[in-house]
Amino acid sequence: YSDSYFNDTHKLSFDALYEVNTQTTDSFSAISTGFLPGQEELGNGNIAVSTGGFRLEQRIASILGRLSYSIHDKYFFDFSYRQDKTSQFSEVFRTGDFFSVGASWSLHKEGFLSSFDWLTNLRLRGSYGELGNVFIPGGFFPTSALFGGTNFGGINISPVEGNPSNLPSPTLIDPTLTWETTAITNIGLDFGFFNNNFTGSVEYFVNNSVDLVQDLEGSPSTGTPVLRTNAGDLQNRGLEVTLNGNLMNTEDIQWSLGGNFSFLENELIELNPIFERRINGSKLWIAGSSTQEFFIREWAGVDPATGDSMWFKDILDPNGEVIGKTITNVYDDATRYQTGKNAIPDIQGGLNTTLNYKNFDLSLLFNFSFGGYLLDSDYSGLISNFSNTGGATHPDN
Repeated sequence: YSDSYFNDTHKLSFDALYEVNTQTTDSFSAISTGFLPGQEELGNGNIAVSTGGFRLEQRIASILGRLSYSIHDKYFFDFSYRQDKTSQFSEVFRTGDFFSVGASWSLHKEGFLSSFDWLTNLRLRGSYGELGNVFIPGGFFPTSALFGGTNFGGINISPVEGNPSNLPSPTLIDPTLTWETTAITNIGLDFGFFNNNFTGSVEYFVNNSVDLVQDLEGSPSTGTPVLRTNAGDLQNRGLEVTLNGNLMNTEDIQWSLGGNFSFLENELIELNPIFERRINGSKLWIAGSSTQEFFIREWAGVDPATGDSMWFKDILDPNGEVIGKTITNVYDDATRYQTGKNAIPDIQGGLNTTLNYKNFDLSLLFNFSFGGYLLDSDYSGLISNFSNTGGATHPDN
């Protein structure tokens, strides 16, 4: 629905949508042996070893409403509401309600800027919106306790005719598990000069991911070494600048140049109510820090007597307080430290250019990033004291 009022100075439009999506995966497998030469059909095998299969299905039903309103084609307002229901969650918690609001102001249409003939476009905008995330641990069945064929550690117990017993899942499911939500806030300025031959935008954004769905690791001795629940808030914030220009525009030659660059910061606002910290690979997740800061052992050089690699290790008092440092050649005994070095670049972006000459065109695209750190595990894995005879090594040894 759309209409205009007050001599077309006010315009209103409304959209309503209903969507149903079903994703189904069917899998079948079979193994047979003892084929005669030239026989490749499954049924021609003498021994049927095994058969198996599974079926996965996910259903999402969505309702969407959107309302837009403008005044004098200068002031724009938008509001939307979305309700999603997914089969991934239990019936009580499967409904997610999300909304968004936005507004923009076309400054170049105001009288106080009419004397600037070179100003083609100047628009201030802001928005806030929410979005649910279904790409979470557990896939199609995050709230289901699935049975498996092996015990913890991959050890089969109580085999019957060579088949392991079915065991409950090692993951304990929070019965109130619900939607993980991302809230996005944007404030931006769009501009265009000289009939939009030069355009660009500057945008500040804050993305808050709340009620993160996490698999929290505990102790296997409890019988449920993993707890799946909503826990943790994560924030990404930054600034993005985009610039584009037409450098040449004739009948035969057109040449344009553009680029963008952005600054990004990442912070874990809250981890979970159970643990104050979580080690995720080479990173440490702790409230107030970036999830991309390296948490690794500190190199202490090489023992000149043995050639062993050395690492720093904290010395603790009876109360667990750090009172000093020592070195060790046992890698697993070394202490891991927050390094202050982040995998997120200080600045990243790209450059592009397109040159057209009659019926020929040439396009180039460059991407760049500066300031981010990379943990080169391939290199470190080749640095050794030749303890593995015949193994791969590196000339830096």
